[in-house]
Amino acid sequence: MNKKSKSRVRGVAILVIFLALAITLFNFGKNQRSTSKASDFKESKDEFEQKRKMVLNSASLSLDIINLDQAKEELRSLRSYHKGDLFHTSEKGNSLAYIYYFALPDYDRIIDKLSNSSSVKIINSNSTPGSVSADETELLTRLEGYKKQRVTLLQKENPTQDIHEQIDRLNNDIEKTSEELQKVNSKDSVLVYFSAFQQVKEFTLLSTGKTLLLDFLKWLVVLFIGVIIVYFGTKLMVYLLALMGIKGLGPTGVNYGSGYNYTGYKGYKGYDSYGYGGHSHKRKTKRIYKEKEANDTENKE
Repeated sequence: MNKKSKSRVRGVAILVIFLALAITLFNFGKNQRSTSKASDFKESKDEFEQKRKMVLNSASLSLDIINLDQAKEELRSLRSYHKGDLFHTSEKGNSLAYIYYFALPDYDRIIDKLSNSSSVKIINSNSTPGSVSADETELLTRLEGYKKQRVTLLQKENPTQDIHEQIDRLNNDIEKTSEELQKVNSKDSVLVYFSAFQQVKEFTLLSTGKTLLLDFLKWLVVLFIGVIIVYFGTKLMVYLLALMGIKGLGPTGVNYGSGYNYTGYKGYKGYDSYGYGGHSHKRKTKRIYKEKEANDTENKE
């Protein structure tokens, strides 16, 4: 390997080392910044409180995350049990929040599954079974009566202020009865709020150094393999282009010029004065002095 090639290899090696170091420090800083806050759950918690008004049964589970990536995968997979459109998900750093709507039998199976999970641990579970004032048939009859009364009042000409107030009360009764009817229809389902949190580890100097070293070596190997793939990939591409007859390329790289060898020539020194052969004699030159010839002609006249 010549000096130029050694210098090129040394430059690539230094670049790979710096890239691996930069990626390692970036990932470490990113993990340090992704700490969980109570505010991470506020939006999802508020949405759960709004959604639970539309269902009869609800539950909330607090989870401790053991393995973040596995916990995400496991909690996302619970969507296969989800029914309806009351779905919500929030993933912020080490904080995960999900809202699912399950059938009651599925909910019992999910609790058993999470209890034996290796990625999360149930810290707290709170179920809120709902209650309604009447059964489905009675609520439907009540709702139909409210709607008929409203239609009758709306058909009156020149309604008074008292009629407008009655219509407003009927609208309120219709809304409440519809919500109760919806809850009755959801008696076999449960709205569940999952909030998962991973505690931030206390890093010692030794553990931090070990983490950084392992991450650095991992990225060093990845980048080194990447450089090798790029190098041989480029060589292969050039070789294939050369086989295809692309002008200016050869199996060993780029060829400049037309391919002729000019090293056998030694300039024009080998040519004689006529441009041919290799004779050593010199060409005789006949000089004509036109000025003198003109003077002789004048003297004769």
